[in-house]
Amino acid sequence: MNEPISATERYKEIAGWVDEAVERMREQDNEKVAELTERLTAAQRLVDEAAARERATKAGVRTHWEAVVKELYHERWLMMTPLPRADLSASHQKLNHYDAEVGRTYDDLTDALRKKSIITRR
Repeated sequence: MNEPISATERYKEIAGWVDEAVERMREQDNEKVAELTERLTAAQRLVDEAAARERATKAGVRTHWEAVVKELYHERWLMMTPLPRADLSASHQKLNHYDAEVGRTYDDLTDALRKKSIITRR
């Protein structure tokens, strides 16, 4: 036959359950903190890489633009404008393509300027 337990013993039993539940929650919280810290670190690394890529792309475009302006300096008939602003709607997934296009277009321009044209360079 089961003997009735006292209120004190019952309280200790319930308090033990609560302690176990709190400990399980702490373990789950610690696991979640570790996971989120890892994800945050990875996300920060991606942001840093994107910022570095943005700086490199802007520097490359600026270098090409300045070289074009220098190449076209003697073409007095051609009105040069300041470097256009970046197109923020451009797809970041095509950045390699865009970078290659800037280089290819610059090469095409310099090749065209080297060829003999009807407009003589001074």
